[in-house]
Amino acid sequence: MGFELDAYLGRESELNGWSRELQAAIVCPLSRELAMVPFTGELQLDLDARGESRLEWAARASRQGAVAYVSLSEFGDESDEQVRLWSGGTEVLAVASLQQLFDYLRTEAGFDFDRSEFDLERERSESAAERWAAKAIVARLAAGARDPVAALIEAPRCERKSKTLQNSVRNAAASYNVRRETEQAIAKITR
Repeated sequence: MGFELDAYLGRESELNGWSRELQAAIVCPLSRELAMVPFTGELQLDLDARGESRLEWAARASRQGAVAYVSLSEFGDESDEQVRLWSGGTEVLAVASLQQLFDYLRTEAGFDFDRSEFDLERERSESAAERWAAKAIVARLAAGARDPVAALIEAPRCERKSKTLQNSVRNAAASYNVRRETEQAIAKITR
């Protein structure tokens, strides 16, 4: 099965601040301080309402710290990686390799992460961004609740602008492994 994923990468602490301006920015922790904001249909609506393009937002957001925009796809035998990185409001890297981006983030931008802890191709579909976002929403609900099972029961009632994302949240809640996922979330928080 092919996949398509467009997303922003940056420091989790900086990406968490985006929700003040972009309600649909859903942060997905990847490894240590590296996180991703998948580019969902809802996020596109937020940017459209602001009159900003994906790349204009990345440039502006990079004033707080390095921000990458990645576009990954694979269909049959064809695959494509496009990567752009901004820092201080200026584009500093435009490459066709995630490895070059990860090298830059580690050595030049000083990010702490372990590449073996995540796989950006984990969600294999054309709606990979929605699936990433949905799993982050469900994990946050479960991790922040006294009773993760009760939180998961409420997850299908999660209202979203995008029906695709809303359905993805429902599917993620239905397949959520409470014990394993909660232990992983707690382990990331306590590192």
